[in-house]
Amino acid sequence: MGTMDEVIQEEFNKIKADEVIDVYDVFNDLAFKVVARSLFDLGDIDDLEGKISRLQFITEKAQKMLIKELRIPWMKWYFDREWLSGENSIPYSLDLLKEARDILRNIINNRRSSDKEPSDLLDMLLHSTYEDGTHMEDDQLIDEILVLFIAGHETTANALSFAAQLLAQNPETIVKASKEIGRLDKEDLMTGLMAMPYIKQCVDETLRMYPPAYVTDRVALEADSCEDIEIKKDSIWLISFYEMHRRKDLWEEPEAFNPDRFAPGKAKEYRDFYFPFGAGPRMCVGNNFAVFEMILVIARMLERFEIIPVHKDIDYHPLITLRPRNADLVFKKKSGAMGESRI
Repeated sequence: MGTMDEVIQEEFNKIKADEVIDVYDVFNDLAFKVVARSLFDLGDIDDLEGKISRLQFITEKAQKMLIKELRIPWMKWYFDREWLSGENSIPYSLDLLKEARDILRNIINNRRSSDKEPSDLLDMLLHSTYEDGTHMEDDQLIDEILVLFIAGHETTANALSFAAQLLAQNPETIVKASKEIGRLDKEDLMTGLMAMPYIKQCVDETLRMYPPAYVTDRVALEADSCEDIEIKKDSIWLISFYEMHRRKDLWEEPEAFNPDRFAPGKAKEYRDFYFPFGAGPRMCVGNNFAVFEMILVIARMLERFEIIPVHKDIDYHPLITLRPRNADLVFKKKSGAMGESRI
């Protein structure tokens, strides 16, 4: 948690106050660096910041190419042409991914040859074993790290961007949340985060209204039925959590931002139709990490800034994830804010 807090404070130090900024850019950098710094010990790798920046660039470029393939699949013949160069080609994206894998492979090899054993996620992955006692091969290890980078930062950045906008548009929620930020203790961050139920409710309500993983798909392994709907074997079904989270027959005033609906004792009322991280064996394994990160970011943000909305409505792109669009806010520094001195 200490590393996470350091990254948050560093990124908030870069914010230009009293200017209109797209907070998605802020939270995208922040969330990526939280994952990277959790994976890799800073002092163990030469030019780690440069490598992280390059990995972030590659990850974002590859995601954009994947989005194009998914949204306009009939153009794959065009994107896949070997002679096509530049950002609009699959060969270009594949070259970038190879570069990312080479960067990670070098980091892994350097760690193996080092006599240091930092307590980061890379060290944990290197020492993890399967049931038969064998370790992951390098390609599998690199795949796991890439998944952590891709899945571990974009959805969190999306959710934080929506949360900041919702809070700014509902100042009464900021008043309530601000009463909890004094409970943070640099020496015991986890205890402080557990003592912030209202900020946690703001996170839960944000994920209800704007779940980053807004849709999922499943294949029917057997024929089945649901009420009057016939489900054929091997058919593919899309499930919209966005729509489920806004159904008027399930939620009272579903279009309103109301964190109190997740107050202690009430959340269990929604467990059958609230799935911000999916459900079952394929539920997001990083859900607790993401929630604690969001609580900490919101607490540090409200500790240091007043946030002012720019637009009346919240806009978004329904891409692979639900990504905010024009998430513009103005940050005003609070007088006597202590954030910079707490690192």
